[in-house]
Amino acid sequence: MNKSLQKHLENYIYDTRNPEVNFYLGVEFEKIRQYASSLTHYLKCAELSDDQLLQYEAQLRIATVFNKQGGRVKSELNALHQAIPLAPDRPEGYYLIADCQRRRAFFTEALMYTRLGKQLPEPVTTLRTDVGFPKEYGFEFEEILTHYHRNGFNTTRSKVVEFLHKYSITDYHRDVLVKFMNEIKLNYYPATYYTKSKIDKLRVGFEGVEGIEKNYAQAYQDMFVLMSLNGQKDGIYLEIGSGDPTYNNNTKLLEELGWTGISIDLNAELVNKFNLERSNRALVQDATTADYGTLLQSTDAIDVVDYLQVDCEPAYNTYQALLRIPFTKYQFKVITFEHDHYTDMNSGIRRASRELLSKLGYKLVVNDISTDRNRSFEDWWVHPDYISEERLKQITSITDDVQLVDDYMYRYL
Repeated sequence: MNKSLQKHLENYIYDTRNPEVNFYLGVEFEKIRQYASSLTHYLKCAELSDDQLLQYEAQLRIATVFNKQGGRVKSELNALHQAIPLAPDRPEGYYLIADCQRRRAFFTEALMYTRLGKQLPEPVTTLRTDVGFPKEYGFEFEEILTHYHRNGFNTTRSKVVEFLHKYSITDYHRDVLVKFMNEIKLNYYPATYYTKSKIDKLRVGFEGVEGIEKNYAQAYQDMFVLMSLNGQKDGIYLEIGSGDPTYNNNTKLLEELGWTGISIDLNAELVNKFNLERSNRALVQDATTADYGTLLQSTDAIDVVDYLQVDCEPAYNTYQALLRIPFTKYQFKVITFEHDHYTDMNSGIRRASRELLSKLGYKLVVNDISTDRNRSFEDWWVHPDYISEERLKQITSITDDVQLVDDYMYRYL
């Protein structure tokens, strides 16, 4: 038994009819998923208390427990309907009902409670626990989803993109929004590009940066490579998942600076376009079965490659490609690996790739990069043997959450 639960059990033994004691004991049981016990004590709290705000929060927690149990949506709604009259000027209950009704596909009711909640002022007092109400964006989130189901998607796409860029949201809301985006076939990532006007704002300068007018990569991958390698020219790259030869391409700028390399992609049409427009060669190959040793032998690399891009769809294929790289024969100065963690947070791809590359001696210098505040899709790595200690410190940024790439690349904007 953990110490916190033991403490609250002891409090309960000596004061069984104390509403707050019952409430906090319910919280402890909920933490360890003893939901029947947590419901018992939340109910006792609501029955015994004369404090309407405490009664209100107990009912919200009861609804939360029913939600966690699954298949008890009517009980969840009943608890929420009992909560609102106890604190009709607070937003949490309205939001939770809106969320519940949306999950039931009762979109008219969801929108009604969303709009009612939006009109309420911010509460003066805070609740004892986190009941799952994201006050910064909760009602806007529900409004986007319910508006789509009632009125179609004419304005929804732009609202979703704006929302993702504006807020940092919880895993639950991110998962809901990703599924919704798949439903409306919205796979748009906002691109963000470098222009010469931003030169003085760059996180780290490098040799030759003054000669760069613009870049092409979607999230500054090309600029990150140059930043890490102090503007190295005449480098060598292996590009797995080359895509379009120019639009959102990570190696176009490098080629313009004299780099050579080999690219592969499964899309024959894009590979054909690549070979028509670019000097360096691309091949139609499956990244999960390609012989990367043979491919690298066709370059000028002996045992060191300056840049490795690994970017396939889905992330499982990206990881399978990573496993085929001949790391025992070649080292890579810079690696960008697309884990697409936001699409499936339970896949384990991000964790597995980090374990593999760390064991091989690579250093994660930028984690969970994104062009908005929610869809972390990529990690950036370097081999510390090829980066100066000072530059390594300058380019390293490890955070606990998604990193907006503009925040990383620039000191101030």
